Amino acid sequence: VADSAVTCEESIGGRKGCYVLNGVRKLQPIPYLRAGLSMWGLGTIPATGRYVSTDVWADDFIRRHSSVGGLGDFASALLKELVSNEHEIRDPIGFHLAGYVPVGDRMLPTLYHVRNVDGDYEHYDMHPFVLGHDIPPQEIGDIPLFRRNGDYGPYAVLEETTRHFLPIIKAKMGLDIPHPSLRGRVAYHCGWVRFVSDLYESASLLRTIGGRVSALSIDSRGNMDFHQMVG
Repeated sequence: VADSAVTCEESIGGRKGCYVLNGVRKLQPIPYLRAGLSMWGLGTIPATGRYVSTDVWADDFIRRHSSVGGLGDFASALLKELVSNEHEIRDPIGFHLAGYVPVGDRMLPTLYHVRNVDGDYEHYDMHPFVLGHDIPPQEIGDIPLFRRNGDYGPYAVLEETTRHFLPIIKAKMGLDIPHPSLRGRVAYHCGWVRFVSDLYESASLLRTIGGRVSALSIDSRGNMDFHQMVG
């Protein structure tokens, strides 16, 4: 799940001003791998002597690597291309690559993370680009694994607190929040993106999270569901 807002900064008369643009495709399907690629951090990336929007660069990368052998090869190619430009990349940026891979006679979910920074919403440390296999192929079970990135401080605090109260709602009212299905989990996280965007507005802050929300779900049979909704 991803929003579509990007924060831009300009200087006018010695004063810096920020504004938000919507419509960035931070989450993109990779049809030939039955996988998805999400991005966070830096909004532009160097390419062919100029800077282009990171989502445009990612779309081009996906198109140029349709012959890769699998998720691992795609992740390695992504790392190689970013390393070749890292002397021009000064700000935090990361890419999550997720999908299913064959393990014996089963298809298991896995996730790679290519980034030049590590830490949490309170503090980041920059470093050369690395490729992490954050979630090796494994059975997830009923408790999903979470990966968050970008401007997620208020969301992290609120969501972790809310998680303690959901069992109480289940016990007292019989409500499953989220519904224990892939679609239910997707809707739950989309709802959080919209809620945090509204919270920023209520605090008189720029909606640096917001715009159209994209969601991509993939199951072990390779079925993909990619949709967008207005934030």
